[in-house]
Amino acid sequence: MDDFLFPPPPPNPNDGRKPSGRSEPTHRVGFTGTQDGTTRDQMNCLYNFFEQLDKFEFHQGCCIGADEQATVAASHYADVTIYGYPSNIRLKTAPRCLRLSHVLAACKPPLERNRDIVGAVELLLACPKGMKEEQRSGTWATIRYARKLALPIVVFWPDGTVTEEKQRD
Repeated sequence: MDDFLFPPPPPNPNDGRKPSGRSEPTHRVGFTGTQDGTTRDQMNCLYNFFEQLDKFEFHQGCCIGADEQATVAASHYADVTIYGYPSNIRLKTAPRCLRLSHVLAACKPPLERNRDIVGAVELLLACPKGMKEEQRSGTWATIRYARKLALPIVVFWPDGTVTEEKQRD
């Protein structure tokens, strides 16, 4: 779990500065999670992941529960740009996610919105509700779509274990 899925960036030959040892480029990270919210162990894993990055984009679905928790966590970092993808189901939208987002996409149905998030990122973070894959779950539908596109995925399980799926080479 040292560097998750991001290797250190190569030095820029056009830049007289030496690489700092921490990541310089902006990483595009997407998030999907349960509407019921994360566990404490999942949140600890998310914070540990965010600590690995200097600068990143955080793409999330503006939903109640885990999206809101993860967005608040990401907002604590100075070099983050938060992208919000609200659904067209107003009762499922977290107002705090809307306020914390630097960029907001148009409202769309949840499954369509989730595909937009996956299409915009280079890595998907997931906080599912249970310890096994489920049908009829937006979180798992998003994970399955990311797998179909061979997108790398990091799953933060409710008990704090972490699974990395490195589909792209």
